[in-house]
Amino acid sequence: MKVLLFSLLFFHLLEARENPFTPLFDNHSQTENDIPILNITTNPTFATPKIKIIKKTTLPTIKIVENVPRPQVPTIKSLPVVVKPVVVEPVAPQVIMIEEPKVVPPRKKKHSKKIKNKTVHYRTLYQNYFLKITTNNKHIKIFTKDSLIEKRTYKNPTRISLDFDKLQYFHTKSIPLHNKYARSLKVGSHHDFYRITLSLKQKKSFHTRHKSYGYLLTFD
Repeated sequence: MKVLLFSLLFFHLLEARENPFTPLFDNHSQTENDIPILNITTNPTFATPKIKIIKKTTLPTIKIVENVPRPQVPTIKSLPVVVKPVVVEPVAPQVIMIEEPKVVPPRKKKHSKKIKNKTVHYRTLYQNYFLKITTNNKHIKIFTKDSLIEKRTYKNPTRISLDFDKLQYFHTKSIPLHNKYARSLKVGSHHDFYRITLSLKQKKSFHTRHKSYGYLLTFD
């Protein structure tokens, strides 16, 4: 049954085409209106490059000269090396002497005698509301705002008088002094001045200096 069906199908296919080996589509014949195929060889991009022929250059021949004598190199004769034996002498041990540090006894500090400047105190001999007199034996300070108008020295007995300009009346006062320069101090008023008198023990020189507080009298 299968063979019968296969045979029927085969004959049916043979009847469908007269020549089964003929092509299915006819070849298209070229006409005048068809676009001609471009000649690829005419395009410069596809053109075959020209090959330049390089002429052969002949190289100079090198002559090889054989049997040329080489320069002789002087040979250096090696000298025999003499090795001397090294004799090591024994080294004597060194004795290092260490000195003990010397003990220096501390020096006694010498107490320098510093002379202290003793503050000299002045004691008041006389004072009122416009005059003050102080002394430290060698110096006499006169505190006053009045000006010195006259200074005098006298002999037999030796004395000094200082006159100050001021119209002022007060009682005369004599004050004893206990130093090696003067015996006494006397203060008294006159008509238009007042006087300070110093009685001296010996013929002593003196000088007076004007100060901010008044006058300073110093014995030499």
